[in-house]
Amino acid sequence: MLRRIVARFLTSIPILLALAGGAAMVHARTVRYPQTVAWVGKGAEIRSQFPPAPPDGAFSFLVCGDPEDGVAHFVELLRSLPDRSPAFLVIPGDLVKYPTRDRFGFFLAEMERLGWRLPAACALGNSDGGKEEPHLFDDRIGPRVFHFEYAGCLFAFFDNAEQFIGEDQIRPIDELLARERDRFRHVFFVMHKPIVEVKAESAADEAARARGNAPMVDLVRRRHVDYVLCAHLHGYLRIAREGTTHIVTGGGGGALQQAEDGVGYHLLEMSVRADGEVRERMWTTGIDHLAIGTSWTNWHVKILPWVREHGAASAGLEAVLVAAALAPRLLRRRKAAAA
Repeated sequence: MLRRIVARFLTSIPILLALAGGAAMVHARTVRYPQTVAWVGKGAEIRSQFPPAPPDGAFSFLVCGDPEDGVAHFVELLRSLPDRSPAFLVIPGDLVKYPTRDRFGFFLAEMERLGWRLPAACALGNSDGGKEEPHLFDDRIGPRVFHFEYAGCLFAFFDNAEQFIGEDQIRPIDELLARERDRFRHVFFVMHKPIVEVKAESAADEAARARGNAPMVDLVRRRHVDYVLCAHLHGYLRIAREGTTHIVTGGGGGALQQAEDGVGYHLLEMSVRADGEVRERMWTTGIDHLAIGTSWTNWHVKILPWVREHGAASAGLEAVLVAAALAPRLLRRRKAAAA
């Protein structure tokens, strides 16, 4: 009896896989992702989507990096907030795991499904650029370098996804802060990779990284930048250096690299009070792995783009699955006929 149950279960696996593959192919051909979303990206233009700055200058914003292929979990983190008062969201890069049209489309679709229009200002991550279609981030989210002001605070976004921040990015902000630093209550720099050392490296690599980051570190020191907000490391770190707070927050959905710190998947809420004080609050799931339901939701990110982009291969694989599902039944019928 048990052997028969096990045999039926094993022969059902190809059927289930064939049905799942067929569903994926149908869904991949019918689903339509948005090209852009009005309140996600667009550089300094995102400022038009923010709520009016309060008269007393008190506001809050969210920071959450590295959604990657855990974007459904990223959205659940945002939905878990007890209120929707933050003015906007800052994403320090790696919106997707691999930059394809469908993965960016799925990210934007999830932001539409969030439940409220949460304006998102985005930095470019090393996983967002890509070599085959490097323009996708610029087309769907971009640009890569921009700045805006809100409630007397300056937010400047930089591109260090693949290279160190050069003079072409540093000079405009340096000149702006040379003229108007006293006008800003706080200055926040946003970029994907940290500019201070956050993990042990070889002496040669550490020296090379320090040399490459030196111009930006010098700018941060000279212009009294209050916060540098980064991601890239899938965990959480808070480092104080020469009057600047460097925050690394990459717990938005990508596979965690610092699960041992106990933080798990998380986002930060930064509150700027009327008196100018900045307070930080972390919202976390307290787990270091994706929930089963969320992982299942993320199948869109992992499977559908491949099916859409490899039509012939996916059709061939589906044919193999169907053949594997039908073969045992055809053999049984042939044996029965022969008997």
